[in-house]
Amino acid sequence: MKSTESNAIKSPSQLLQHLEDEITAGKIAPTYIIFANENFIIDEILSLLKEFLLTPGFEPFDFDNLHCGDIEVENILAKVFTPPAASAKRLIIIKDILRLSTHNRTELLTGVAKPRDFSCVVLATEWEKDFADLVKKFKGQFAIYNFFKPFINDLKERIRKWALQNGMFITNDAIEMLLEIAGESSDVLKEELEKISLLVGPGKRITEETIKTATAKARDYQLNELTRAIGEQDLEKALKVLLYLSEWGEEPVKIIGWTGNELFRLLRILDLKRNKTQVAKEFGLRERSLRLSGLMRCAERWTKKSLNKCLVELAIMDKAIKKGHPEPFFLLEYFLIKNLESA
Repeated sequence: MKSTESNAIKSPSQLLQHLEDEITAGKIAPTYIIFANENFIIDEILSLLKEFLLTPGFEPFDFDNLHCGDIEVENILAKVFTPPAASAKRLIIIKDILRLSTHNRTELLTGVAKPRDFSCVVLATEWEKDFADLVKKFKGQFAIYNFFKPFINDLKERIRKWALQNGMFITNDAIEMLLEIAGESSDVLKEELEKISLLVGPGKRITEETIKTATAKARDYQLNELTRAIGEQDLEKALKVLLYLSEWGEEPVKIIGWTGNELFRLLRILDLKRNKTQVAKEFGLRERSLRLSGLMRCAERWTKKSLNKCLVELAIMDKAIKKGHPEPFFLLEYFLIKNLESA
């Protein structure tokens, strides 16, 4: 059985999604070892396993919530090897294994490592080096998911090394700020450090203020990229940039504002019958500028009817988001697919 652990490649949220995908695909292990210091992670995993394994109404008979120290190891194992009453499998959650002696920990792990097809064990615990080393001795016998936060320390060291590779020294405060803004995906973090390097130049000291300034510039650049993709009716690029802005935590209302302004410009170009001289004068652009040429090309792809339709939808979306719609980026994604896919 393959061990799956949280590391600098998988953030805790990505790891949880991976586990949920495995469970929903029916790939359910006999024994999971979950290293986590957040109860909501355990609750999420248990909720999904209950949905897939337990027959409604039979949870009192086929689910056991056991705490080491309150019950002897032999009695825990007796539960593990008791077939379910009416469910696909018996589900057992075991907590507090760190309260046991090394001998009893070994006894429990040896027991839950034995093959069976009628029960599923979730052994949930905080991370401890001695116990983690003990688990490694049972190589391939457990599905291991490590959500514990010490992986962040490893990620911070990688950020520091990536910065040095780009000729920059990054302070601890700057690393914290970057993680707060960009999240824990190593791919996104590495990409952002490369962009920051281009903005500030090599040999610079990256501080918290540098991160704030650089990310603000990067966001504005991406907002321009999004509105350009929408103007060009490039759905694939628009969705990609929208995902990027979502990961960065950009305000959905701001995205709507930038999009609306761009579509208003295109509508105005059509009102002026694509007269380049008049358009340049109205927007304060040189007639030979690349920006004006790009706007004129985009305007050719649209009609007044389609632009007015989009502007109405943006206004409705803006109102819904300000009233607290729970999934603003779903609305934005749907807007893009609806209006750019057919185009």
